[in-house]
Amino acid sequence: MKLICPDPDLFSPEIIRKVKKSYHCYIKELSQENLNKIGSKYDIILTRFSKYIGKEIMCKNTMVKYILTPVTGLNHIDTKLAKKKNIKIIYLKDKKFLKNVTATAEHTWLLILAAIRKLIPAVNSVKRNKWTPIGFKGQELQGKNIGIIGFGRLGKKIGKYAKAFGMNVFFYDKYVKKKKGYRKISSLKSLIKKSNVISINSSMTNETYHMINKKNLSGIRKNSIIINTSRGEIINSKDLCEILKKRKVYAAVDLIEKENFFYKKKSDPLINYAKKNKNLLITPHIGGFTEESVKKTDIFIFEKFKSLLTSSKS
Repeated sequence: MKLICPDPDLFSPEIIRKVKKSYHCYIKELSQENLNKIGSKYDIILTRFSKYIGKEIMCKNTMVKYILTPVTGLNHIDTKLAKKKNIKIIYLKDKKFLKNVTATAEHTWLLILAAIRKLIPAVNSVKRNKWTPIGFKGQELQGKNIGIIGFGRLGKKIGKYAKAFGMNVFFYDKYVKKKKGYRKISSLKSLIKKSNVISINSSMTNETYHMINKKNLSGIRKNSIIINTSRGEIINSKDLCEILKKRKVYAAVDLIEKENFFYKKKSDPLINYAKKNKNLLITPHIGGFTEESVKKTDIFIFEKFKSLLTSSKS
């Protein structure tokens, strides 16, 4: 079978060696436009999240049978079209395996600390040859309230970190019952109103799309911090920019809306805002991008795919 990997720099050397041994490979950093032109000619697509797999690749005469993607979210793939074309998507949905993947939770905590201690503005000030703490007075986490939106695998890890820092932990999740040591809040607006730190850790669904909007943020506290390491589409970007402009609020995000189409638009409301203001920090979807996490998830997906092929032959 023929395999194409259009974003090899996002993968571990281990998986690149393994696929080269097993398949006829085309492994090269490709633009979205070039992938759209040739992607349909391959049986297997190995990609992380930087490319969109849509109708151009899963076209009428497509040869694609499998998409291997070692990530938890699938908003970089037209899943409905893949199902219609009977293309199998192999991704990270094994809860037992994911318990040992901590990269995104750790990055979330990094963003919380960077935001509450005004780390980036302080560092940039020193680079401009200014040596003064004035303007960078931060806050302590101990005794503060953290509101976690989505209390699944990542939400629970964030909850544990928060407890270690002496925080009061609240969460909002319709599908999780009461959890010992943590307080469930039944209303999203109430959670936001109560929290000093708001951590978004929900899955991306029709229900969570633009869940963080002007209406739900209307009661946000002064000096609160909003953190998003989940999916960009959960936040209404324009609404967040408006809140950041009008109120003394800070945000740190690892994602933007429609990030797979950034190559087309070259512009984004959050990025445009961050260029001119100090109360928004953005990282380019690096939450799960650590040496350990990449290697573990790559090998897991490869072995899962091998098992699938073996079982389909028997």
